[in-house]
Amino acid sequence: MSAVLEYYRQGSVDILESLMPFFQPLLEERKGRTFDPSSFAAEVAETYGWNFTADVAEELIPRFADKGWLQKAVENGEAGGRRNV
Repeated sequence: MSAVLEYYRQGSVDILESLMPFFQPLLEERKGRTFDPSSFAAEVAETYGWNFTADVAEELIPRFADKGWLQKAVENGEAGGRRNV
C-alpha cells in the first residue's frame, strides 16, 4: 500500500491528496445523488478494507468540491448539502 501511495503522492507532502484517486471512482458511481458521508464511508471501508469513517468523509468534502466531484445542492432556494456532479 505504501508504494501505491508514494506513486500517487509524487513528491507532495500532502498524504490526503495522494488518496484522492481512490475516491474518484466511488464518487462517480454516485453521480447526481446527494452525498451521504456515512454510506460513502461504508463503501470506502468495504471496497478498500480501510478503517474509514463518516467523520473522515465529511472532512474530505472541501477537497472533493475543489476537484469538481461535489457541488452544493440548492433546494427551494436554500443550500441542501452536497451532490455528486
